[in-house]
Amino acid sequence: MAKESIKLVVFTLENNKIIYEYGIPIEQVHEITRQGKTLAMPGMPDFVEGIMNLRSNVIPIIDLKKRFGLGTTVEKDTTRIMVINIDNKKCGIVVDDVLEIIPIASEEMEDAPTVTGGISSNYILGIGKVENRLIIALDMNKILTGKEEKELKNVV
Repeated sequence: MAKESIKLVVFTLENNKIIYEYGIPIEQVHEITRQGKTLAMPGMPDFVEGIMNLRSNVIPIIDLKKRFGLGTTVEKDTTRIMVINIDNKKCGIVVDDVLEIIPIASEEMEDAPTVTGGISSNYILGIGKVENRLIIALDMNKILTGKEEKELKNVV
């Protein structure tokens, strides 16, 4: 990984009372919104919740917890949809909470370990060390396999 400073939109996923912190480079985040009505679509991967109408744009919605094998998101007051760009296509990801936008200096970023509990290291940019926290920086352009991308493109 090239060592450079990065600004991350930090969010959480919770599983069995353990809170995991992840970050997405701010350039990949289009907007953050409350969860709206989602229409399930048959034949999609299990982590795809369906589609949602967002200001007259139909976008697929991914439950990131399911994608990472951390269970299923149960909607609560803090649940948000982060509208992100995956290879120039808008897609929504369901997260438990969005915390902050945080700059991480290059010296605070470590390369991803080869084993990262439920997450393929292919889509991890690195691990940010901020005070006593570890934030997993994700590359959303690599979050889906080629087959999954094709399946989502067929929906919208």
